[in-house]
Amino acid sequence: MPSLVIRPAALDDSAAILAVLNDARQRLAFRKIAQWEQPFEISFINSALQRSEFFIATLDQHVAGVFRLLWSDPEIWGDTTDSAFVHTLAVHREFIGQGLGYRFLNWCETSAARQGRLYLRLDCASSNAALRNYYMRYGFVPRGEKTFKSFHVALLEKTLRPTLP
Repeated sequence: MPSLVIRPAALDDSAAILAVLNDARQRLAFRKIAQWEQPFEISFINSALQRSEFFIATLDQHVAGVFRLLWSDPEIWGDTTDSAFVHTLAVHREFIGQGLGYRFLNWCETSAARQGRLYLRLDCASSNAALRNYYMRYGFVPRGEKTFKSFHVALLEKTLRPTLP
């Protein structure tokens, strides 16, 4: 069984990231799930890459998925230094159903705990009950809702056990 490798994404990963995210967006739209309504743009990807936010996961050197891990998220969560924030998590269509989403979250949880963070936080469309339930099965608990740029999001949080080196 090939091992999962998660690494910081590089600028030359932008096309692969864009392809995974826009494919995931199209799959959600086909299922009438309003999560990412607008196509992702390369300028968004490149900007996030310059801030070292994106991570890319590979299985046997094939892109299996992508996500962003942020150390602050003032627009959605306010000013806080006790949390890490997961955004833009997507699994490549060829790897769906293999539990990779939870493995990505586990990697984020471990990384955040090593940085002394108390919480792992994320948000998703309030109307996306399936995704909210997915996160709650992983241990996230609801922490309210927020309207963000005319888009309603559910806020979810998981308590961590910091493991400072």
